[in-house]
Amino acid sequence: MQQDSAAHQAAVEHLVTVFLKDSATPSAVQELARQIAAMPEVEAYHFVTKDEALANYKAQLGPDGDAILKNLSRNPLPASFQILVRDPAEVAAVVDRFQTNPIVYRATAATSLLSASPPP
Repeated sequence: MQQDSAAHQAAVEHLVTVFLKDSATPSAVQELARQIAAMPEVEAYHFVTKDEALANYKAQLGPDGDAILKNLSRNPLPASFQILVRDPAEVAAVVDRFQTNPIVYRATAATSLLSASPPP
């Protein structure tokens, strides 16, 4: 179990998530995917659709996921790119590359999501 935790922590240290604005056009998303693929710091990446994001969230909620989310009038979760960076020392630089992209809502390192304090 400890080995699994260490492997998970190592993977998290290499992960960047780029959340997209709902207004992003398919062609803009494809162009961003091309840019990500061309980045030498990137080991691998995966595009997560809004529907995939919602399904993943429901799975995290467990057996009550459908009941908890049944009153949603629309899917509030954004599409995103999950990016695996080769070297954790490059994560901040990769995150910074996306901060001014017009279709990006937010780019963040997974470690900052895990260490974020809950709202007061």
